Amino acid sequence: MCDWDGNGSKTPGVFRNGTWLLRNTNSSGGADLTFGFGLPGDIPVCGDWNNDGIDTVGVVRGTTWYLHNANDSNFAEMVFPYGALGDRPVVGDWNGDGTDTVGVYRNGLWLLRNSNTAGFADLSFSYGFPPGEYPVVGDWNGDAIDTVGVVRGNIWLLRNSNTPGVAEITFQYGNPTDTPLVWR
Repeated sequence: MCDWDGNGSKTPGVFRNGTWLLRNTNSSGGADLTFGFGLPGDIPVCGDWNNDGIDTVGVVRGTTWYLHNANDSNFAEMVFPYGALGDRPVVGDWNGDGTDTVGVYRNGLWLLRNSNTAGFADLSFSYGFPPGEYPVVGDWNGDAIDTVGVVRGNIWLLRNSNTPGVAEITFQYGNPTDTPLVWR
């Protein structure tokens, strides 16, 4: 779920074997945009990489991020390594500047960047108690800064700051075998 057309609404997208199918409304119907970007096996990500108000596509292949400032088949404007094999990619606006940047979740350790470049984490902290947790990211309190959370079974444990500590928001939702969905 990202804002593919910049109208302020998050709408669905699907990544299927290197092909993106994006919808600009939360309704049934065919894709409004279909294009190739990435390869089968890549991990899809989306975000507003350039602070223009439009979310666009990206993929993570191994430890290399390919981020594109348009929703089309052209080449990625940003290509850089970040993270290690086995990390879970995460994306968010960690500092509230309007630009989404990369991060990874590694066995309870969050490594977040404030730029879409290679380098060391700008924010590094432990939150969560793996194994079996699923990392989630969102603006839980409406302050325009994305923060972290984890889902353990069907228990959601969300933080309102990108720091270690206890969950400020805790609730139960879904079944323990569900895959959590979060859109920012």
